[in-house]
This record gives sequence, C-alpha cells and structure tokens, in this order.
Amino acid sequence: MNDSYHKYFPLSSQQNRIWFLSQYDPLNPMWNIFYCRRFKGNLDLKNLQKSLQFIIEHHSILRTIFKLYKNIPYQIVTNADKIKNWFKVINLTEYSNSYKTVLIKKLLKKESRMLFDLFQGPLFRFTVIKLSKLEYIFAINFHNIIGDGYSLKFIWIEIAHIYNKLYINDPDFNVFTHNQYYDYIKWQQDFSKSESYKEQEKYWINKCKENISLLNLPYDYTKSLQKNFSGALISRIIDKNLKKKLNKLSISNKTLISVIFLTAFYILLRRYCNQKDFVIGTFFSGRTHNNDWRNIFGVFVNTLPFYFSIPNKISIQELLSYIQKEIINTHKNQDYPIERIIQYIKSIKKVNYSSIFNVTYNYIDYSLNDSIFSQ
Repeated sequence: MNDSYHKYFPLSSQQNRIWFLSQYDPLNPMWNIFYCRRFKGNLDLKNLQKSLQFIIEHHSILRTIFKLYKNIPYQIVTNADKIKNWFKVINLTEYSNSYKTVLIKKLLKKESRMLFDLFQGPLFRFTVIKLSKLEYIFAINFHNIIGDGYSLKFIWIEIAHIYNKLYINDPDFNVFTHNQYYDYIKWQQDFSKSESYKEQEKYWINKCKENISLLNLPYDYTKSLQKNFSGALISRIIDKNLKKKLNKLSISNKTLISVIFLTAFYILLRRYCNQKDFVIGTFFSGRTHNNDWRNIFGVFVNTLPFYFSIPNKISIQELLSYIQKEIINTHKNQDYPIERIIQYIKSIKKVNYSSIFNVTYNYIDYSLNDSIFSQ
C-alpha cells in the first residue's frame, strides 16, 4: 500500500489498549521504550542522519500522530519533511572523564523520561552523545504506541544496515520490507471476522472457564489503591557453570531456555504464595502469523494469560513438558486480543477487577552486536 491512500486509519487493538491506559496519566514516561549503546570507532554523523532519515521515510508509523474524531482516536501519517526535532547531537568532548560520567547519567535519564505528545509528534527521538573523537553513545527512544521491543531490535539492525551501505557508497539499501503498520491493522480487522479468530476465541473461552484465581502475593506493605509504577530492580548474573547446566537441561529435555526460566518462576511463585493453580501474564510477539510483519516497525506484542493447573506430584521433566505444551498452545492462539478475554471473564465470573493476573513473565533477548557499524 502507498501512504497517499492511507493518510487516516484506525488504531490496532494493541494501540487502543496503550491509548486508553496512557490517557489516565499522560505526563508519565512509563510508555517510553528507551535503549542506548556505547561504542568506539569512527562515526560519520552525516551518514547516520541520512540513515535515520531513510528509516523515517520508509516506516510510516514513525511519521504518525494521533487525533480525536467524536472522541475516537485515529492515526494520521504525516510527511517526512514535517517531522522536527527528532535528532540530537550532544558534544561532551571538552569535559573531564569524571564530569562526563556525571553528565552522561543526567542526560540519559532526561532523554529516557522525555514526554511524547501523541497529538503533535514526533513520537521518537534519536540522540548521539559524543564523548571523544572515537567514542559515542547512541540512544533510541520512542513511545510504545508506535513500536514494541522487537521493533527496537529490528530498527537497530536496519539503521546499521543502511549506514554501512552509505559507508561503502552502495546506493542499493535493499530494505527488508515494503509493508506498513496499517497493512497489519487491515489484516487484524479481517482476522476478527475469520474462522481462525472464532477458533482462537473458543480456545480462550475454554481457558477462562478454569477456576484459577490471581496470585495471593504476601506483600510486605499494604498495596496502594493508586497506581504509581514505582518499584525496585533486582539483578542477578548467571555464572558460566550454571549457564552450562541450563543449556544441558535444555538439550536433554528438548526445550528452550525461556521455558526453563518460566518453569523456575512457576516453582518460585508456587512456594512463595502457597498456590499450585494460578495465572500469570506472558508476552507474545504477535508477528508469527505472517513473515511480512517481522520487519515492520510497530506495536504487535500481545499480553496473554498463562494458566497453571499442575498436580502436586510431578517431576521436573514432566513440569517442563507441561509448560512447553501450554506455551505452544498459547502461541497458536496469540492473535486474540486480551481485552476480549478480560470482558468475557468479567461477564461470567462477575468480577470487578480490570486485570486477570497480577504478575507477568517476560523473557527478552538483548543480544545485539556491538560492532554493527562500519569502522
């Protein structure tokens, strides 16, 4: 499809969810997806900016802003020349190393918390912090309503691909896709009327009938009625010996590392909350139905409930097999919107809570090549 035929279009189910939630607290940067990388080597800022300009022109979702018509949000694709203030270069070469460290923390914190205006745009920003002639920090920041975690990984690779083509004066960028996010929205609308949609709906209706409740988490403090999104981060590094054992367990049970971590997470929650049957949230990419969606910048990810109903006496091997089968079944039915699942549960169980789980599990692969830019 061509942008000229699709200037205005509706929101996807994922975007509607983000739009609705973000309107409650529009001054909260929690919907930002921010990523930065520090690297050494020559960086041609003009070629980098040309690469980014091409990305903006190629992915219409980056040129999208939102408007209301009769209180219903719509998207509008703007022209690339109307996008302003999307690229920033900060020069710290004149400062001492100790002061640079202080400035870097402040600048990255500020950049990560910048507020995006959904009505005015742009809904993204690229920032380069120049530390020395051969050392830079490159930061990407965008609102979740135009992209997800996979978009971040993909766009990083695509920027490097185009930059390296410019570096060797190769005009053939050979971009990865010609589809746009509104093609996915059209597919989603058609899918909601299909037999496949009805089959997935039947799967989730059967799942919702299971008598499984939220986790009874033993809080240290009384939970606030008002959401503030404040919390803590606990980090653990897996040593090489444990990683080797996990890989061995993965191979011997013909399962993925992500399944092993989810199994361990289940065991932890089961013992911590003294519950064997409960539901947690899981994230699925939403890009598996059609290869055309894999290289599109946009928000495809769907959050879905994962139901645990496991016997008391079960071996680790049996538990891994059970969880892997559940993941496969959920994966097959991942296109069904979570809003419909919540609506159905509220109708049959007469509950008044807005969520069907209070804990989520997310396995993210952050493996990006440090040396993807030509030196």
